[in-house]
Amino acid sequence: MFLIFCVAELSAQNEHNFILNTSLGYNYVYEDKAENLPAGWPSQLSDKEINDFKLSVAIGRKLRSNFYYGLGFSLNLRKDEWNPGVNKPRYDSGFAISFSTSNSVSQRSVFGPLAYFQYNLNLSEKSRFMLTLISQYDFEKNVDEHRAFVPGTMPGNDYFTTHYTTYESKRQYFQTGLVPGFRMNIYRNFGLDFTLGSMAYRIKTAESRLPDIKKSRKFAVGFKPENWTLGFHLTF
Repeated sequence: MFLIFCVAELSAQNEHNFILNTSLGYNYVYEDKAENLPAGWPSQLSDKEINDFKLSVAIGRKLRSNFYYGLGFSLNLRKDEWNPGVNKPRYDSGFAISFSTSNSVSQRSVFGPLAYFQYNLNLSEKSRFMLTLISQYDFEKNVDEHRAFVPGTMPGNDYFTTHYTTYESKRQYFQTGLVPGFRMNIYRNFGLDFTLGSMAYRIKTAESRLPDIKKSRKFAVGFKPENWTLGFHLTF
C-alpha cells in the first residue's frame, strides 16, 4: 500500500512577490513472506515493513510574472524492517529442537539544502502548468541492525538475543531534476497542486566506508502513479 499525504504549498502568484513552500509525505508498505526475501539468512522467509516520511520547506521570490526561485531544505526519514515484531513473547515447549529467528532494521535519515527555479504556464484563468528545476545536496546517514533470537523456556518469557550487530555509514549526494505538475486556483489565493513525479540525476560525493570510492551515479525517470503528489497552495 502506498500512501502519500498531500503537499501544502504557500506560494506567490501575480502581484504577490514572495513564496513559502512546504510539503509533507508519508509512505507505508507491508509485504508478506511470499513477496519478500529476508535480509538475514536466505533460507528464512520474513515479512517486511516500510515507513517513509518526507518533509520539505522552501522560501522564494517571484522573478517575473511566470518565474519563481527560492531556497529551502528537505528531510527524509525511512525505516525498513524485516520480520517485524519477532521479539514478541513466545514459548518453546521443549518437545522440539529450539529454533532461532532474526530481525533486521535499516534506518536512513537524509537532510538536504535545496534551491529551485519554477516556470508557470497559464492554461486558463484558474489553471497553470508548472515545471520546477530542483537542485539539492543531501547528507545521508544509515544505521543497519541485525538480531538473532531464540524463544523463552517458560510461558510468557520474551525472546532473548543470541547475536546482535549494528553498522553505521554516512554518504553525501548532489542531485538535480525536473518536476512537472499542474496548479489550479480554487478560491482567490488558495488552490490545488498536482505533481507527476520527477526526472532526476544524482551523484555520490562522499562516502564514510571507503572515502576514495565515489563512483555511484543514478538517473531516474519516475512518472508512475506512486510518484504523483497532491498538494495545496496559498498565495500572499
